[in-house]
Amino acid sequence: GQTYWAKGMAYNTLQSEGKRILSLIQKDIRESDLNKSERYPKPYHFVIDGKTRDAILLSIPNPNYSGKAGEHPVIFRVYFATPDQNQAQGGTGSLFVVDFVPTSATGYDNAFNTLDSNLSNSITNGLTLNEINNIGSGPNDNPKRVKVSLLSNNLFSFSVQKTTSSFIVNTTLMRRSWGDQKLQQVSFNLEINPINTGQFPFNN
Repeated sequence: GQTYWAKGMAYNTLQSEGKRILSLIQKDIRESDLNKSERYPKPYHFVIDGKTRDAILLSIPNPNYSGKAGEHPVIFRVYFATPDQNQAQGGTGSLFVVDFVPTSATGYDNAFNTLDSNLSNSITNGLTLNEINNIGSGPNDNPKRVKVSLLSNNLFSFSVQKTTSSFIVNTTLMRRSWGDQKLQQVSFNLEINPINTGQFPFNN
């Protein structure tokens, strides 16, 4: 009975985390700014030890924007999967979401290009939390990193594919149940269509 209970707990944990991850990504991609020749949202692809670990860069409306001086109508949001190996949980990694804010309204495009370049360079060596923490941390960096959130420590694989008009997100979570140490695995697949196609007020 304890073994089945432990398996159920592990499975329920993965189900809950997976649904939360896909709900957040679905909302952000739908609200993302699909402008500038559809250059973002932009997915990045890399493979570590045979596991697909992607990142995606989004430009989304700032949920706290009220039009006051010094505020920014958009934020850049990056979902990224680390290449770390947590053998206690079945060789899984972690999924993080990081927010960046442009430091000036007129530097929006330059901020995107800088962030895009920094992410591309980091991904060459496998994106890690320490590397992402170095992006946007300097006193003169544009954009500025303002928030880092852990979404899951049970990540087995995370991939984002871009089609002509949509994004396909595939996520597999895995963890050991403490009773029999057997691996529990849950996979989620979702196709998302952005709804902001050149509707942002700063697309000129």
